[in-house]
Amino acid sequence: MKYLWPVLVLIVALCLFALLVFFRSPPEMTEPEPHLPTVEFIRAEPKTVRLTVRSQGAVAPRTETDLTPEVSGRVLRVVDAFENGSFFEAGDLLLEIDPLPLESAVAEARAALATARLALAQEIAQGEQAVEDWAELGQGTPGPLVQRVPQQEKARADVEAAETRLRVAERNLENTRVRAPYVGRTRERRVDVGQVVMANTTVLGRVYAIDFAEVRLPLSLREADLLDLPAPGSRAIGNGPVVRLSARSGDAVNEWTGHIVRAEAALDPRTRLLNLIARIDDPFARADGSTHAPLTPGRFLEAEIEGVALEDAFRLPRSALADSRTVRVLDQDDRLVTREVTIRHTTPADIVVTEGIQPGDRVAVSSIEFFVENMPVRAVKQTDAPNAEARTQGEPAR
Repeated sequence: MKYLWPVLVLIVALCLFALLVFFRSPPEMTEPEPHLPTVEFIRAEPKTVRLTVRSQGAVAPRTETDLTPEVSGRVLRVVDAFENGSFFEAGDLLLEIDPLPLESAVAEARAALATARLALAQEIAQGEQAVEDWAELGQGTPGPLVQRVPQQEKARADVEAAETRLRVAERNLENTRVRAPYVGRTRERRVDVGQVVMANTTVLGRVYAIDFAEVRLPLSLREADLLDLPAPGSRAIGNGPVVRLSARSGDAVNEWTGHIVRAEAALDPRTRLLNLIARIDDPFARADGSTHAPLTPGRFLEAEIEGVALEDAFRLPRSALADSRTVRVLDQDDRLVTREVTIRHTTPADIVVTEGIQPGDRVAVSSIEFFVENMPVRAVKQTDAPNAEARTQGEPAR
């Protein structure tokens, strides 16, 4: 009996399993929903886009001069305007050299001039007397030697030479007072009181002009093509494209405005770049009403150069690029297709497209891990797209 109960339990279990299998309902068949990748897009809208080109360079003075004396002598006085960092006006006295030896030279030149004039007067008088004597003798017309014409010409030449030597001596005397050649600032003074300086040899110091400053901005030829510059072979650019220059000072950002005034005559042989020269007027903010900060030579500046304006161009975020020449566009069935475009300008943030896109096209701006041409996607309009309206004409790309 003890072996019969396990057998009966097993038989009952098998019967119940058979009934469950026989009377079960078939599983409900459902179509699995396809998993589509989500793609963000923006609407392409044509705008007038003002291009900008970025560069950088250091401030340099328009003119910088090593001052040397035109006369030799001992330095008697150095004025405050010739101290390092001091400003001066054109013609201001900077340094004075002992004038005594030159005063002596002026006195000697004046004495020599007086002697020459006396000799000329004597020759003229002797010539007139000789003519009168010749007439009393009644021997015809006197010759040039009798009239002392060659002697008078020699005396006149001596007078002219003496006058020239006097002017030279007076100019040398004036040159003992070294004056500023232009409105400027002293970069470095190299001599002091009591030092003996040699004419055209000793460097007294270095000064530079402050009416405007210049910044050399290197650009590639492709970047230069984006600017409104004269054609090759034309004269200097003059008052060319606007340049916005900036530099950070602590937490503040100082800004200046300048213009491209010329381009250098040849490419830099080391970098193969073209250097444009930007001019900044009144770099030291000395004019009435100036609001910008003073500029110091050697300061490093970032530059944004205003370029040409493109009509009916499209500014897109850089994330829209599929590769260097294509973007991806959504068709009317929300399928992604590749579109080859013409890119006129790129920045770290966006690109400017001139051909290959139509107004209203939905351009994909999100990355896609796996892409197949004409693949279906779930399209979502990007809500935080860059404000294209703010980046139209007159607003540079950041």
